[in-house]
Amino acid sequence: MPAYRFAARRYLFNPLGCNTQLYNQPIPEPDINHLAKEENLPVALKRRSIAGDRKAIFYPHAFTVFVDGILQTADQLQICNLSDAVADWAHSPVDLISVDPELGRISLPASMPEPDVVSVTYHYGFSADIGGGSYSRSGGFIASNMAVQSIGEGDSIQPALDLISTGGVAEIGVSHLFQEALSVAVDSDQTLSLRAADGHRAFIDLDGNAMTLVGGDESEIVLDGLVISGGQIVVPNDGSNALRRLVLRNITLVPGLSLDIHGDPVSPNSPSLVVEMPNVTVEIERSILGAIRTVEGASVTLKDSIIDAASNTGTAFSSLDGSQHGGVLTLCESTVIGKVGARSFPLISNSILDASLAVGDGWTAPVWALQRQTGCARFSYIPPLSRVPRQHRCQPQFAASKAIEAAEARNPALSDAERSHIARGVRARVVPAFTSIRYNDAAYGQLLLSAPVELLRGADSGSEMGVYHHLYHPQRHDALLFRLNEFLPIGLDAGLIYVT
Repeated sequence: MPAYRFAARRYLFNPLGCNTQLYNQPIPEPDINHLAKEENLPVALKRRSIAGDRKAIFYPHAFTVFVDGILQTADQLQICNLSDAVADWAHSPVDLISVDPELGRISLPASMPEPDVVSVTYHYGFSADIGGGSYSRSGGFIASNMAVQSIGEGDSIQPALDLISTGGVAEIGVSHLFQEALSVAVDSDQTLSLRAADGHRAFIDLDGNAMTLVGGDESEIVLDGLVISGGQIVVPNDGSNALRRLVLRNITLVPGLSLDIHGDPVSPNSPSLVVEMPNVTVEIERSILGAIRTVEGASVTLKDSIIDAASNTGTAFSSLDGSQHGGVLTLCESTVIGKVGARSFPLISNSILDASLAVGDGWTAPVWALQRQTGCARFSYIPPLSRVPRQHRCQPQFAASKAIEAAEARNPALSDAERSHIARGVRARVVPAFTSIRYNDAAYGQLLLSAPVELLRGADSGSEMGVYHHLYHPQRHDALLFRLNEFLPIGLDAGLIYVT
């Protein structure tokens, strides 16, 4: 993967051009009696722990640096702090290449000629297999009778897409960055798929352009395993577009379109996906997206995914202009950061909608549906004052009603003012609390261990609400403690310490 050139002799491991914490690729233990050390665990690489003589333990299996195609050896590198200084990065190297594993930065010494290409390999951390990644995804690949168009390093994607306009698969077989504007077109009654090969993480930089998706009658487009930045995906209403179905599977549409060096969105108010066509069905699975804008006639379904409008007062889902309701929205085991306006919600299940109104906001509710007579919201976090279909065991409404019932059992003469006071207290306590809401952080979208138990164990299965529901963290936590207690001497209690 080519490193991102930030300035002369200064590079970033992440091709998105932002700081990235590097992680270790665990070395298998030689036998069952071996005591695991840091090199045997998928832990974050720290400057002090891998500096000096320990550098050779982690290099080159955890990360590598190539300068003009030549692999740099461990004795050609030094581990140091390359944090921001006044006008440069700190600790400019003298004769060795400096690497900062906590920020994912590389600094070349002034004595070294400016290289043509600096390439890297590295491992990053994340809480689950969602978004564009190198984890196994082959189980969801579509089957095709036509030959797969392979795209390699140095190839262009657009010619391969043009060859399969009659249906087929274009597969990117390398973990590489592709910088080009793309236009996807597919004939009637055909399915076109653009995907990254299993085990690879492909980056596509649209370089400020929109990636347009068009098709004939009953046509389908499937995007799988890609990280797309620098532009929007648009389903245009050009008068001839009749695309019927769009599937985004294991996709990252970078929230805010692109990131600055600190990982903050460059265009936080810009949507990642724009659907201008009515009667289009959009299915999003295990993906990360910025905001979505749709016309009223479109239908969007999310499963195990994140929609991130950069803040909970931003607009995550709405009409094309961001002021009215969008199409039909279904949310299952997903996390939404930002306000949501939809024509209807057929189902909101095991999800978190972290939305809030800003001061002077033109919206009257953080989450609202034009049609509330149909659909259901269940086992989810729905912000107060939202206008949604009937709620079943949704928070904080359910916790507030239980608290009022308990108070009434103690005092049957509870006044309306006292009930309102109890409800306000519950609403102030039961709110989502995330480890991080910044894309590219390893704990992105993850609930804090100190988050309200109503959210940590509030799904219908007893797991947490939101995008990480399928990991069943509470059940795994309880099962491990149960097993540990079987082996403890009387009087001792087991506890878990989360390292990452």
